[in-house]
Amino acid sequence: MFLIPAGAHTVEAGGDQSPAFSTHELDSRILSINGNLLSVVQGIRTMSFTYESATRALVALNREATALDVDGEAYPFTALRGNDCFTIMLPPGKHTVRLVVGDVVSYGVSLTSFWSSNAIAVFGSVAVLMLLAMYVALKIVKRRYA
Repeated sequence: MFLIPAGAHTVEAGGDQSPAFSTHELDSRILSINGNLLSVVQGIRTMSFTYESATRALVALNREATALDVDGEAYPFTALRGNDCFTIMLPPGKHTVRLVVGDVVSYGVSLTSFWSSNAIAVFGSVAVLMLLAMYVALKIVKRRYA
């Protein structure tokens, strides 16, 4: 994820540098915006950002927004569902937005799924290593008594 200022730039992407057991995949993210994104703070269920736009701003998010404040006041909105994003329309000008994405249930399911899949992977790895160790130990014991 990159915040790229206006103008011509070249971006080269490297390999995935995320640490193991990182919950960064659960974070809410801005996928695109048609205005100038001045600042952004992203979390798992909340996000705050400041933007500037001459026309109404379209913001594509990776998850559906459930609550939205513009400049500290509740703002009525409808999240438009796309193929791989949810888009919200915001007023023109320079504004600070705070939003909440997803609901508590979907967050709980995502977090539980994340940790249970990691636990299954760790358990499977440990089980394979223990089977390998038992196999090697039995081969050594068998040679001593043969």
